[in-house]
Amino acid sequence: MANGKLTLKQERFVIAYLECENASEASRRAGYPAKSARVIGTENLTKPAIAARLQELRDRVAVAAEDTVMTVVQRKEMYSEIARTPCPTPPTHRDRIAAADKLSLLDHSYELGPTINQDNRTVNIYVVDDEARELLGRVKDRTREVESD
Repeated sequence: MANGKLTLKQERFVIAYLECENASEASRRAGYPAKSARVIGTENLTKPAIAARLQELRDRVAVAAEDTVMTVVQRKEMYSEIARTPCPTPPTHRDRIAAADKLSLLDHSYELGPTINQDNRTVNIYVVDDEARELLGRVKDRTREVESD
């Protein structure tokens, strides 16, 4: 038995399941008969030893990901430390601005590239007298001229 509790096929099932997240497919990849792959896959997921092994491997993957990928807080701390740390040669003004720039980007204080604001307003005009109707008619005619150009 691999891992002390699981058979070799069960260990293969666990690894395949972590790759594809599909019990039937994991059963087929592990070498179980294709006709009974769905049933065996479902049964395997209910077995405590297999569930424990799946959780153990997921936890390892999560820890490995935490060790390799910096969080936003870790990046902020790193840039802040770089900006504050006294150096044998003092940082130039350009270095300090670059560190502050990185921190601002992490805080989303500003964005690179254009900011697109859509303004979809509807204006309702209520006409109450003949003079206003005449003025609105002239504006409407000018609008048509601009649209056709």
